[in-house]
Parts: sequence; structure tokens; C-alpha cells
Amino acid sequence: VMHYSTTIFCPFGYQRGAKLPEEFPHSFRFEITFPPDHPVFAGHFPEEPVVPGALLLARVAAGIQASGQYAVAGVSSARFTQRIKPGQTVVVDCRISDSGNARFQCTVTGHMVARGVFDVTAG
Repeated sequence: VMHYSTTIFCPFGYQRGAKLPEEFPHSFRFEITFPPDHPVFAGHFPEEPVVPGALLLARVAAGIQASGQYAVAGVSSARFTQRIKPGQTVVVDCRISDSGNARFQCTVTGHMVARGVFDVTAG
């Protein structure tokens, strides 16, 4: 049973048809929402639930793989800058380099909450 939702917007393009800069030809955006009734929140933390970093990374990796173009081989780095609360929508912007790195940035209401780099291979 899936307890989250991921919406892919225009693989390899930004939502609402905006043009991507040419230096990032392999870029895309998607959204992730963790519903308040997700079972992870019962233990992380019941009085003030937040999305665990490992769960966020797993969903970002799944979103990258959902493009159908890439397979995630591992995480090179990750930084979490703000808490994500249940029900908040996380916008994920990814830029894939020719060298096999997927740089991502996660925002909630325009504020960065996480960023990092995955190692990827052609899917």
C-alpha cells in the first residue's frame, strides 16, 4: 500500500511549459505529498510529526526513476535545511548531468527544505 503521492510534471520540462535553460537539457520537476495519516508519523514524532530525511530521499529517488530515463545508483550527498510537515507539498527540481549526477532541490512554498546529489545511470 502506498502512503504517499508523487506527481510528475512534464518530464524534462518545467510545469506550465516554461523553457528550460539549454545548459540543463535533462531537467524535470515533480511534487511529493506525505499525507498526515502516513504510518511513519506515529513514531517520527507523535507530538510534532516531521518527514524523515530517509523517506524524503527514497521518494526523490523514486521520482527520478519514474522519469523512465534514469536508475538511481546511490546518494552522494544530502542536506536538510528545514522540517517538512505532514500534508505539505514538496516541489522537487532535478538536473541530470552528462557525468551521471542528479542534483536535486526540494522546496515547500518556495523555501528550500533539502538539496543533494544522487548518482544515476541511464535507465
